[in-house]
Amino acid sequence: MLVAHGEYRFICDADLSMPIEDLAKFLPPVSGDFDIAIGSREAPGAIRYNEPPYRHIGGRAINLAIRFFILPGLQDTQCGFKCFRAETTQMLFEQQTQMGWSFDIELLYLARRKKLRIREIPIHWYFDAGSKVNAIRDALRMISDIFRIHLNAMRRGDQVLFYESVTTKAVVGIAEVTKTAFPDTTADEPGWIAVELKAVAALPAPVTLAQIKSTPALANIGLLRQSRLSVMPLAAMEHAAILRLAKSQV
Repeated sequence: MLVAHGEYRFICDADLSMPIEDLAKFLPPVSGDFDIAIGSREAPGAIRYNEPPYRHIGGRAINLAIRFFILPGLQDTQCGFKCFRAETTQMLFEQQTQMGWSFDIELLYLARRKKLRIREIPIHWYFDAGSKVNAIRDALRMISDIFRIHLNAMRRGDQVLFYESVTTKAVVGIAEVTKTAFPDTTADEPGWIAVELKAVAALPAPVTLAQIKSTPALANIGLLRQSRLSVMPLAAMEHAAILRLAKSQV
């Protein structure tokens, strides 16, 4: 994609499960204004052909996990048909680190962080019986990739809240990223990464999991949706709400 030319750059599945005639839907004026246009088998007007029920259920389960952990609101991130503006291509693909099934999750996550406009385009999609998608295996693999994507997004100087998950089950302090993602040589399996942090300050008082659960402003926090995910982003309002809770107890 970085060596491609043209104002718009398009990627697609090798099996062309979407008719190439649908390509026009991804380009102005049909597509409207966008930074990234992604093919969607779930957007109004989309049609799936010859897809077995088990495959549809498995695909929706994978998308549910993706929406749950990293990309809320996008109904079909894994459809292989995506169109990028030239300037968007340079901006995103230069930062891409994932080379497997989750590369487009990372691209869309980076786009969200940069507040780019993402539009889902309804397509006609034909099931390929030779597909190697496995719902359980691929969902587990994507969850581990999502952990890496969150770590890769951390930059030196970023401040993070530290949650002690074993005994107190509470947010206890603030730390700062001192070294961005690097290969974790202590891991039993290859491919894991880590960042280095330094302690900045303890919170005036710990903010417990029970307090977080009872605070409406934190109802959608990642910690409540999946407590086993080691790294998760916080919206600015969520970060501020936790700090207010810590100060209110002093």
